[in-house]
Amino acid sequence: MSKEKKQLSLIERWELDIESYKNGATQILTCTPQCEKCRYFIKGNALHCEIYDNDNKPKYVLFPSKECPRYESIELIEVEINNQYDSKMFGGLFGFCVGDALGVPVEFSTRDERKIDPIKEMRAYGTYHQPFGTWSDDTSLILCLIESINDDYSIQRVADNFVKYYKHGYLTPYCDIFDIGNSTRDAIDRMIRGVNPVECGGKTEQDNGNGSLMRVLTLAYYANDMLPIKRIEIVEEVSSLTHSHKRSKFACIFYIEFVINLLHVDKKDEAYKKTIEFVKKYCTESYYEEIDNYRRILDGTITSYNEE
Repeated sequence: MSKEKKQLSLIERWELDIESYKNGATQILTCTPQCEKCRYFIKGNALHCEIYDNDNKPKYVLFPSKECPRYESIELIEVEINNQYDSKMFGGLFGFCVGDALGVPVEFSTRDERKIDPIKEMRAYGTYHQPFGTWSDDTSLILCLIESINDDYSIQRVADNFVKYYKHGYLTPYCDIFDIGNSTRDAIDRMIRGVNPVECGGKTEQDNGNGSLMRVLTLAYYANDMLPIKRIEIVEEVSSLTHSHKRSKFACIFYIEFVINLLHVDKKDEAYKKTIEFVKKYCTESYYEEIDNYRRILDGTITSYNEE
């Protein structure tokens, strides 16, 4: 007696798809669309929904590559905004996470490719074959920092969260790491071996990268009311977890100070000028050997350069 074939759900088909991809498959035909989490979804009807009731859903929705323009999530996040400061703070954090998720599917693509096909919506199954809205290690590590701050900040607590991320996929979308920078991975390996967290970051010129810059945003909100020297020290400390060369640390200091100024003024140009004044006052002596690498930023001429 033959067994009746089971009709797999979209989720089950997607899981098989992912497993095939991990095992070396290069062409995947089955992917999970966003539909099951959309308010217009009709259960049991893969081709139609409350919006596409007469016509079939577009192919890029059924075989997902781009977000459906009519998609509305049933899992909305409610955030209480009490004032302009809150608006800027949450706008910065959510903007960071959303921007990261927008970029994951097209990482390593060229500027010319993005000019031809600019990113205007969430995409899926690109560079890393991940579903819509998947964030990268940048967001995972900024979430590790946020949690560390909320739990009474210490650099050891941040390092412990980084290790949990690395070993267990902590604060990743699916409890699994699909991408991590080489410098960050090497630094976390040192943390696991028991090296002092602030000594784990690479110190040579070749160790420079944007890894620490991509996860320090939260410090602008945490260190906002600190004295300038203390603010610089904590930014240097957090950067040094993975990137300890002065070039990387200076970039983080400038970035954080710029964000802090954006919190208090309405015009970007004004915030930019205040940031230049700050680093010239507090960083010129200790970072004198790196100043020339940031000359176009510090003298304001970077705004006159074209993208080429």
